[in-house]
Amino acid sequence: MGREVTVTDVKQISARIVSEIHEFCEKNNLCYVLFFGTLLGAIRHNGYIPWDDDVDIAMPRKDYEIFIKTYKSEHSDVISCKYNKKYPLHWAKVFDKHTDLHENIAKQKYEIGVYIDVFPLDEIDSEKRYLKLRKKENIWCKGLSLAMVKPISKNPIKMVLRHLLRLPFLGHEHSLGLKIDNYMQGNYEFNYYCCNDMYNLTNNIYIFDKNICDYRILHKFEEYEFYIPKSYDKVLTSLYNDYMKLPPIEQQVCHHEYKAFFK
Repeated sequence: MGREVTVTDVKQISARIVSEIHEFCEKNNLCYVLFFGTLLGAIRHNGYIPWDDDVDIAMPRKDYEIFIKTYKSEHSDVISCKYNKKYPLHWAKVFDKHTDLHENIAKQKYEIGVYIDVFPLDEIDSEKRYLKLRKKENIWCKGLSLAMVKPISKNPIKMVLRHLLRLPFLGHEHSLGLKIDNYMQGNYEFNYYCCNDMYNLTNNIYIFDKNICDYRILHKFEEYEFYIPKSYDKVLTSLYNDYMKLPPIEQQVCHHEYKAFFK
């Protein structure tokens, strides 16, 4: 095992992964856009949010399915619940082949390196339908989270209760992830996209006009240029409201809990 990967390393590796995805998608006529905090970072900072090293991209479901089946690169690889029975999450990750990453709090049965997240955008017809889907999906997401995250508490009663809550889900992580992925797939004739983000355990409305992928523009991200929705203002307002306003200083922290090393 080589030296530990630094935050600077993570940012450089992750941006390079997106550049490889960009090249692959251009060659194979696939659509992607920067999404979530990565889109916010591109608009507000022309790159990463300074206190974060996370990278998210999104693809229409049709392109996503082709991508997770066919993606190849010299330096990175893709992992998804559809093609890896040890991987439990209902979105894919593209990871660096030359690093080895281990989550600190999550139970991890699969090998992975420094990664970026790739989310499918599924078709949907209305906010009402979205909220109905989210209600059921959230139950499965909470179960998946309980199974994957190691219980930590100084209170022995809380520890016992958390272990009891986990029992119905332990050993079913992959089937839960696959169930969520299949459940969220929509109808290609609908007019909106929704994103199956595990961490949206609220009733926030995360649906977007389908033209976010029909109309894209290249935008600066660090030393690269990547695709973003031309209607990025609508997307970011939907996600973060007043997105150009910086959060309080105490919230400007990175939430990743893992260690990674060069091979």
